[in-house]
Amino acid sequence: MKKTLWVLIFLTCSKLTFFAQNLPDWYIDRGFAFPESLYISATGSGFTQIAAENDALSNLALFFEARVSVIKSSELNVLQKLDMQVEKTRNASTESIVQSEVSLPCVQFTSPHYDCTADDYYVCAYIKKSDAVKELESELSQNYTQARSVLNIAQSSSDPFRSFSRAKAVQKLTVDSSTNLKRLCILDFSKGKEFLKLADELNSKATTLMIQKKQKLSFAVNINGDSDKNISFSVKNIFETQGFVCSVNNPLYLINGEIHFVESEITGVGIFVRPAVSIIVESKTNGEVLGSYTKQLPKYGHKNLDGAYAKANVELEKDLKENLIDSLFE
Repeated sequence: MKKTLWVLIFLTCSKLTFFAQNLPDWYIDRGFAFPESLYISATGSGFTQIAAENDALSNLALFFEARVSVIKSSELNVLQKLDMQVEKTRNASTESIVQSEVSLPCVQFTSPHYDCTADDYYVCAYIKKSDAVKELESELSQNYTQARSVLNIAQSSSDPFRSFSRAKAVQKLTVDSSTNLKRLCILDFSKGKEFLKLADELNSKATTLMIQKKQKLSFAVNINGDSDKNISFSVKNIFETQGFVCSVNNPLYLINGEIHFVESEITGVGIFVRPAVSIIVESKTNGEVLGSYTKQLPKYGHKNLDGAYAKANVELEKDLKENLIDSLFE
């Protein structure tokens, strides 16, 4: 009896040893397989290998968000300043790293481990910190070199519209780089600090230039096909809300456009109106087209024609508010 018991214990231990030997190191001890001093890593699981990789990638992205809360206060203040610049420029409500659709740098995945008991795949996603830092430095260097070049063009342009437009492009370039800049600061703040200074300098110079040139910009608005002048009023209001001068008296630039409405009817359903608009900004001096906005919206229906037009106008005005300025100054 004792002999049989010892045999069972031996076989059980042998099986456990066999299975343990076949488990990946990262599955047993992720910190040992990927030391935190050298790597960022996270595991994920799912019904398929792809699902497990996506889960691991999401968990890996959480590292960057969580890391902000533990950075020492002096460094965190700089990151918060960067966030405020991004929000002010983009007028966005929130912009977190995890919500960003930009892929994480230098991500690699282990081979999947299938757990037959749980009927799940497990994968570890990992980033070698030194590789990620090098990649982020390279990308940021390219982006800020481009931004500096565009800023030089903006500063040397004699046309206020072009100068303002290029300065606005500088802001966009720095905003587009903000996620990578934040990640670099989290991975290696000493290296990210220099890029933070450069981003702040570029943003400051671009903002100052935009304020200076905006004072010289004046527009007159004329939209053909806008019988009740609702769209013309909306365009004028959008520009004035942004601090531009809209006046018919000696403007430097003309905002000219055309709006068309296509009517249709579906028996038993209602009447539909589909709006399309095209707007350009041109120099009053030489007629050169400096910016454009073109949009054809979906059909909007109602039980009567007036209601359909009302819906179409509301949606058109909404799109103008969201996209007109960016499109014209692109």
